[in-house]
Amino acid sequence: MLQSNCRNSRKNRSRVLSCMAMGLCLLLLSTTGCGPSDGLYEATGNITLDGEPLEGAFVTLHPKSPEGSVSYAQTDKNGDCVVEFSDTKDGILPGEYFVNVQTAGEDLEGGIIKERVPSRYQHTEDSESELSFTVSADSKNHFEFKLTSEGPVVQPTE
Repeated sequence: MLQSNCRNSRKNRSRVLSCMAMGLCLLLLSTTGCGPSDGLYEATGNITLDGEPLEGAFVTLHPKSPEGSVSYAQTDKNGDCVVEFSDTKDGILPGEYFVNVQTAGEDLEGGIIKERVPSRYQHTEDSESELSFTVSADSKNHFEFKLTSEGPVVQPTE
């Protein structure tokens, strides 16, 4: 009788472990899928000014719809950038965006960096940028902006 109870106990333990393993598999499958679970899509870009990589540019993507959320990037020495949703998440929500590009700001020592990008590429409350970008689930989500220095460059006020 004791031997029979031991066998039943092993069978029950085996069933419990099998059920737990199957539950874990189902949980993992339900959290993965075709699209990102947080709704964000990877987006990258490259920006040049007069044919040269635009290093250190601040890129802000403003949604054209009120439901959207702003994303941003900063270009490296090659003019390349990766769009970020927040300090801890790369990516951008699907939708249409106005793109703002500017170089003005402060360096690490507190010095002023002058604006090099004409105002037509900047999105403000008073004007829309000439640049736009559409993010969708079925595209590569990469932008290439070849800017020219033609037009007025407005320096920010202190």
